[in-house]
Amino acid sequence: MSTAKATNAPKAMPQMATVYGVLFAISGGHLFNDAIQSVVPAMNPIFEKTLNLSYAQIGWIAFVLNMTSSVMQPVFGYFWTGSPFHSFCLLECF
Repeated sequence: MSTAKATNAPKAMPQMATVYGVLFAISGGHLFNDAIQSVVPAMNPIFEKTLNLSYAQIGWIAFVLNMTSSVMQPVFGYFWTGSPFHSFCLLECF
């Protein structure tokens, strides 16, 4: 008879290496987004004078900028997040 004990211990998962290229790409995209969020409103007076824009046109620029950051980020996050709480992600827009 065999005296070997049956072990039900879980096997250790192999550790994955960090993919620095992807990490730097995401960080760079986030840096670019944050830079644009602060630079464009500061440039509104320059846009008004050099491009002869009205206040309504400058308002549209601000609106589009805010909508892409406030609405589109949660929408994309909804599709790429593996979280079971997808419905809460879209509520962040409001």
